[in-house]
This record gives sequence, structure tokens and C-alpha cells, in this order.
Amino acid sequence: MLKNPGRFANVLLTDIRDVAFQRDPFEIITADALYVALENSTIDGCGFTKSWIAAGYEPSVVEEVKAMTLSCSGTTLGPAPRVLQYLKKMVAEIPKVRDAHNCYCQGIHNVLLHTGQLEPTVRLDNEGGLIMTVGGHLSHEQLHSLRYDKQGYLLGKGSERAYIVHQFDRHLSIMLQLDKFIFKSALPPMLSKRHFGLGVLRFVVEDFYRKSPVAVRFWRMLKQATGSKAAA
Repeated sequence: MLKNPGRFANVLLTDIRDVAFQRDPFEIITADALYVALENSTIDGCGFTKSWIAAGYEPSVVEEVKAMTLSCSGTTLGPAPRVLQYLKKMVAEIPKVRDAHNCYCQGIHNVLLHTGQLEPTVRLDNEGGLIMTVGGHLSHEQLHSLRYDKQGYLLGKGSERAYIVHQFDRHLSIMLQLDKFIFKSALPPMLSKRHFGLGVLRFVVEDFYRKSPVAVRFWRMLKQATGSKAAA
């Protein structure tokens, strides 16, 4: 973007593995603003994001933003100048945080968003169905109330297909529905969805790691010891 000013009208910053496009996402953009996706949870209700913010910021900052609606940084878009402005603010913030290694980009993203540093923004409510983040914050009732059309596309508000479905690989039922038009496989689900089980295992391990001070200290001591041997 810096090397090609004016070449791109709109830009989408997105995760890769767990994102499905059902419509052209740039059709969402109708205003000169940064578009951010909201989830069905507060920051306080997401242990991952809250721990990332706590790693990078003072407790007072955590208190200030914890009641705010969680924004997923994995699908952020807008006119190219707005996205470039966003990236510059994110990069400038990284050296300021206490622990940039454990304060993931989503932690910084939410602090900047909820302290008014990313304005102007358009906040896309998850219930609105333009960008649907369907990961770990869906209740059992919400998961089973999701609607699909005959081709297997996930529907947002009304009868319109969502533009983007994010974190679909957290739920086997969603994956099987979306397989009607993407990731088709002749293998039975137990084999073709083997990464689903591995993904669940990864989240369990990561959750334990972040909630266990003993595990955190052990992992940091191990990295330090490994680094010392490599240097020698």
C-alpha cells in the first residue's frame, strides 16, 4: 500500500484458514470509515482477549474497556486510506505496550477501538449478519438457530447471505453445512474434518497456558534456557 498509493480502492485485513467468503465483502463499504466486526461477547467474557490486553496494558485500561463489546480484528476493512491509517496506529502502539509478545494484535485493536483512537468507524454488529463471527462465543441456542439456504450458504439478517463467515471451523455442524459449496471432500467427515479435533485441542491447551501462572513461568524459563544454549 505504501509502495502503490492510489492503486487500491478498498482493503480487507483478514485471517485465512477460518474465513469463508459468500459474497463480495467490499460491497459492505459505503462510508469513508474503518469497518470493524463485533462479536456476541464483551471483552470481559473473552478470556483470550482480556488476557492479551492485560499483558500489554495497565489494569486501569482493562477496567476501562472490559465491558465493551469484543471486536474481532481478524476481519477489518475499509477504504485504503482508512486501513493504512489503522495499520500505522497499530504499528505505532506495539512499542508502547508492556509485553508485545503476549499482547496479540486483537488486544491492541480493542484498546484503540474502545478508547476512540480509530474513529471514524462503522461497527458491524454480529447479529446484523454482514460479517458473522461464529466462534466460541455462540451459545447452544444461537448455534442451532443459524439458518442456511438450499445451497448451504449461511444466512445473516433476513434472507441475505452473510458476506463473510469467520471462525466457522470451531463448530463441526457449521463446517458440514458450508461444505455444500466449499472444501468438498469425498472422505467421511471423521477423516476430512480431522483438523477440527486438532483445533479444539489447541484451544484447550492455549486456554490452560494462559490461565496457569505456573505454565507461563515454565514456558518462559524454557525459552530463556533454549536461547542461552543457542547463543553459546
